[in-house]
Amino acid sequence: MVAVDDLKSILKKAKFSEKEIEVYSSLLKLGSSIASDIAKTAKINRSTTYVILGTLMERDLIKVSERRGAKMYVANSPENLVRYFENQEKEYGEFAGAIKKMLPELKKQYASVAPETDTPKVKIEQKIKRLLREVSELEKVLKNKK
Repeated sequence: MVAVDDLKSILKKAKFSEKEIEVYSSLLKLGSSIASDIAKTAKINRSTTYVILGTLMERDLIKVSERRGAKMYVANSPENLVRYFENQEKEYGEFAGAIKKMLPELKKQYASVAPETDTPKVKIEQKIKRLLREVSELEKVLKNKK
């Protein structure tokens, strides 16, 4: 079960929801199953399980087939999970590349509206306010000791 625990940890870091992780893990454990059995194993209500199964199908991590009128869900090969993350990396890598190209313009825009919280004047004012609060608190403590 170490591999399943490690997988859960990775999926959590990859921003899969707890319920997505439980449904996917349940499918790995159960094999081909109906939604109610998956829901029971994952300890999630059945209607939520259907929504999550749909999300996992969109990611090509599971598939559905019909057997005797019942929908049967099964996890796809673990290679699909690897492929999913490789595609995510490519997709987000493209976003990063596009944003890098825009960086000079974005920096100009940011600079024109950026808050001036890091200026020396603001820092000094913040320190003075903090010191005045501390002095006031000390005065209260000293008065209470008398």
